[in-house]
Amino acid sequence: MDYKEKKLILLFKDYHNCQNFKYKIYRNKKDKGKFNLRAKFGIGFSKIKPPITTTNNSNNEKTIIKFGVEFEYIFPFNNNKWAAFLESSYHSFDVTNIVITGYGVIPSSGAIVPIYRDYGIKYNSIENHLGVRHYMFLYKKDKIFMNTGLLYGIILNSQIDYSNSDAISTVSYFFRAGYDFKNKFSVEVRYNSTRYLSRFSTFTTNYNNISLKFGYNFL
Repeated sequence: MDYKEKKLILLFKDYHNCQNFKYKIYRNKKDKGKFNLRAKFGIGFSKIKPPITTTNNSNNEKTIIKFGVEFEYIFPFNNNKWAAFLESSYHSFDVTNIVITGYGVIPSSGAIVPIYRDYGIKYNSIENHLGVRHYMFLYKKDKIFMNTGLLYGIILNSQIDYSNSDAISTVSYFFRAGYDFKNKFSVEVRYNSTRYLSRFSTFTTNYNNISLKFGYNFL
C-alpha cells in the first residue's frame, strides 16, 4: 500500500480528535534562500608588465585602495553552503616610467647607447566580479569560504601613453579564500589572473595579482 504524508497526517489528526487526545505535528524545517549586502574595502597590489624594457621596474608596481559593494544570494539547499554573488568595485592607478625603445650609435665614438622615451598608463575602471561561493561551517555562524568566477572591467577615462591607445575591457578569472565571522564581518585574500589592456594584446598587466579585502554585511 502506498502511504502519502498528507494522508497519514489527516488519519492521525482524525484519530486523536475522535479520542479527544492532545497532539502536536512536527514538520522538518526547510532551508530558505537568503540575500546579503556587503560593503567591501581593501588593499590591492598591482603590477604592470610593459612589452618593452623599463629603467625602473619598481615603478611598475603599485599599492592601491579599493572599495565596492557585494550582493550575495545563498541557495536554499545543502544547508546553505552554496551562494552566488556579484561584486562591483572602483579601481584607479597611474604608472609613469622611462622605457628603452631601441639603441643608437654615437658617430664620434662608435658607442652604442639606449634610446629613452617616457611612457605611462592611466587606468580607471569599475570591476565586476561574478562568481560562486562555497561555505564550510566551523561553528553555528562562523565559517570559512572559497569562491571563483569571472571578472569584467568597465573602463573609465583610461589611456596608455606609449601605444597612444585607449585601454580596453577584458575578461579574466579570480580565486578567493576567506573567513566570515557571525555573518557580519569578513576578510578574504584574492588572486586575479593576467589581463590585457591594449588593443593589440602587447601591453599586459598582472592586475590586482593579490589583494586583501574586508567586508561588512548590512543584512
